[in-house]
Amino acid sequence: MKTKQMVITIIVILVIGLAVYFISKNPLTPKNNNEVNQTPTQITLPEKNVIYMTDKGFKPNLLVIKEGDTVTWYNNDTVAHRPASNNHPTHTVYPGSSIEKCGTSEESSTFDACKEIGSGQTYSFKFDRRGTWKYHDHLSPGHIASIAVQ
Repeated sequence: MKTKQMVITIIVILVIGLAVYFISKNPLTPKNNNEVNQTPTQITLPEKNVIYMTDKGFKPNLLVIKEGDTVTWYNNDTVAHRPASNNHPTHTVYPGSSIEKCGTSEESSTFDACKEIGSGQTYSFKFDRRGTWKYHDHLSPGHIASIAVQ
């Protein structure tokens, strides 16, 4: 009986010790005074050609721009998004685009964010080809929208 009580006592002490350890390692707790005084980086969005990524998809669903304009996607959601040219998963509808260019020197010329865009972050792409270009969220392929380049 004493052995059973000793084992239970040791387990309780270990659980309390682990709880204290993980609470003290909380990543939200500043590690030094410099972190307390830092302000978050402000993102300044352009006045035009902004598309908001939300839990329901892209807003607006159709954006009309001029050839040579840059479009900026802003993640206005709590989860990551990744805008990319249709078709899923190859991203080859916009001329010159392909998921295979992600991580290469040609990444900036492909209509694909090539990475997750976190909450409050942006992705921009310059459209230099006329046409109506459908795109989707690579992480939620059912979210589809279009850019009409005139």
